[in-house]
Amino acid sequence: MREGAPSFTAEVVCFMRASEQRKPPGARVLDDPYAPLFLGPLLGSLHRLGLPLPADNLFGLTAFVLARHRFIDDHLVAAVARGIDQIVLLGAGYDARAHRFAELLGERAVVYEVDHPATAKRKRELVHKLALPAPPRHAHVAVDFQHQRPDGPLREAGFDPARPAFFVWEGVTMYLSHAAVSATLSTLATLCAHGAELALDLWYYDDGHSARATLNRISASMMPLIGEAVTFSLHPRAAPLLLAEHGFECSELVDADALAARFFGGARHVMDTGYLVHAKRR
Repeated sequence: MREGAPSFTAEVVCFMRASEQRKPPGARVLDDPYAPLFLGPLLGSLHRLGLPLPADNLFGLTAFVLARHRFIDDHLVAAVARGIDQIVLLGAGYDARAHRFAELLGERAVVYEVDHPATAKRKRELVHKLALPAPPRHAHVAVDFQHQRPDGPLREAGFDPARPAFFVWEGVTMYLSHAAVSATLSTLATLCAHGAELALDLWYYDDGHSARATLNRISASMMPLIGEAVTFSLHPRAAPLLLAEHGFECSELVDADALAARFFGGARHVMDTGYLVHAKRR
């Protein structure tokens, strides 16, 4: 991302979540009423006009973002029901889970939002300005994942490694180096108590010869134009191995076809190269 500037891709995925709000409540895959509030002038105008992003349906980006968010939501709600009361949003961006689930989280749970300082600053200012509901225990932690480990800042903010936690790592790994991804997983392993859970999305380079594979490569190659190049790729078959190296056992891995079937009844194309993982600390 550009030095000192909030993440533009964080705002883009917020725009994608906001687009679902134009549907009737019963028809939404994801209900995020706060998403439109985080949009800047350009994307805010596109949202109010009801315009999609260029070529979005071709690449299936919005469908993936919606399915990704809903998949993680479902696991988060289930974890809270099991008694996990430390929620850590790694690379939080404009994630509104602390506000959407404020009532569910209640007085006992604590939410730690970890993100790049520039994006975190803009979000805090908007949350304060809009007076959004939030759980009483809600901490913002500034970390640059490419250059910093999150364990020290999280401990300083009150995170208790002895208690199980639910970690969300959404929309971040593909913009990091392999070393940064491994370092973060290693750090999480030292922070996690037995039974802690991790939900994340991953991306892999499509080296096929089909027209869609070519389009997938083109879409990834365009990311440097907004200052956030896609740099980390991991094939789904390799994901459980990488997680196991850091003490996590993969409990669910869902690819694009499964996401399309689960959340859209197969009626929408979901980005082929993205997939989701839920894992538990051994």
